[in-house]
Amino acid sequence: MAAVGALVAVGLAVALHDSTFPVPQGSGSVALVVDFFGEPVGAVLVLGGLVAATLPARNWRWTGLAVIGPGLTVVLTTVVKPLVGRTINGPHLSYPSGHTAYATAVGLVVALLLARRFGRFVPLTLAVPTIFGAAMAWAQVSLGAHYVTDTIGGYATALAITATAALLLLPTATHSPAPLLVEPLP
Repeated sequence: MAAVGALVAVGLAVALHDSTFPVPQGSGSVALVVDFFGEPVGAVLVLGGLVAATLPARNWRWTGLAVIGPGLTVVLTTVVKPLVGRTINGPHLSYPSGHTAYATAVGLVVALLLARRFGRFVPLTLAVPTIFGAAMAWAQVSLGAHYVTDTIGGYATALAITATAALLLLPTATHSPAPLLVEPLP
């Protein structure tokens, strides 16, 4: 929760100045490594790992979520960018950030898989996508590829699309123990 607050606070501060973060000395290579996982080759590797993590359970709904959540998120950010028309560094469309959206969507799927495995929904579903999304947002802003508000838009897009996909694909309380419900406190 603190990470979300920090991301929003930094986003507002930077948006008010309409600039990007400077790249601190030595952090550019770290930002490039993080960025790689949002590029086509890196994204396919991440998606392959995510799908592989769902296969041992032989639950095709989870495998579907692993593909559909991040996949629809990328499609939507790609379709929305020309409609918004916001650019950075010349003609490059920037809003919403597809890299941040993808990382957040993957983070949410990972969080749901962990919640299913360990039975703790709320802390994981708030923390994991925020950490994944914040790391990618930092990389994108540090590299000058996006404004902070672009990354916040990508984060929100991913949460909306992936959470909706999870609600549609995963079992509900009427069919089996719901992985999306918080257990009551004793």
